[in-house]
Amino acid sequence: MKSAQTFDYKLTVVTFLTVISIIYGQLSTIEVPNKCHDVCPTGYRVVCGFHNGYLRTFASSCVMRMYNCKYQKGM
Repeated sequence: MKSAQTFDYKLTVVTFLTVISIIYGQLSTIEVPNKCHDVCPTGYRVVCGFHNGYLRTFASSCVMRMYNCKYQKGM
């Protein structure tokens, strides 16, 4: 009788793990919107970027990365 209980337990665990794996697989395929930082350290080290013929100046590389993330531009 004990082997039947062990089999039921193992089957339950395998089923649970299978369901968790399926759910995790579905969740990992969901696209999360790009989360851009909105705060940078206060250090001031001027950085310039050239895009579409225009030169932009930023207070720091962090600010430039934040701008690029927000507006999806590669400088």
